[in-house]
Amino acid sequence: MNNMISTLSEIDLLSSENCIYVIVKTVDENGKMRKVQYPMLCKYVGELQLSRGFADEELVLRIQEYSEISCAYFKACRLLGYSSCSVTGLKRKLREKGFSAEASHTAVNMVCDMGLVDEESFAIREAELCIDKYWGERRIICKLIEKGFGKDAIASVRDHLLFYDFEQRCIQAAKKKFGKRIIQRDDFSKAYGYLARLGYSSPQINSALKALSNGDYDEFDDDI
Repeated sequence: MNNMISTLSEIDLLSSENCIYVIVKTVDENGKMRKVQYPMLCKYVGELQLSRGFADEELVLRIQEYSEISCAYFKACRLLGYSSCSVTGLKRKLREKGFSAEASHTAVNMVCDMGLVDEESFAIREAELCIDKYWGERRIICKLIEKGFGKDAIASVRDHLLFYDFEQRCIQAAKKKFGKRIIQRDDFSKAYGYLARLGYSSPQINSALKALSNGDYDEFDDDI
């Protein structure tokens, strides 16, 4: 009996405001007591039917598994508090924080089920931040794709961007960069490249440069 008990881990429970800490005490190979705290959502404590006592190796592994999911969930909530994320982007951030693919997937599904992730609203909010930087539609859409937003969210953003006059914003972006002076011929290529990098189309850039050079501008036919 004593040999059997010595192979088991002792567990204790400590309640906190947002979760329960499962304290696992084990004796290592050197005979020293090791104590590890595993944060866990209350629902998992109930699912595992945890109570003070002894736990075998299988139960300890499940405690570790559910604790990782719980920690991934807490991290996902904090990340959403800092900035909007797509489902794909949120999973990627959790993986970068060291969580497994399975724990990241489960945690993101949990926050989605709670209604904490609204990709369309998040994508529009992200697009508005890009608009404040005088970005063109092309660069905005590329940014959202890089952040992992899906087709439906991208389609909503495209509809939202119809309310903006990007030809006029292209002019504003050029004025912000080069001042209110007339853009001279020597600066045409530089100005075109700058506006293209901001994500404006050739027609938008050509129109802006023609207006800002008093018509002394020959259009470029191709995108740079």
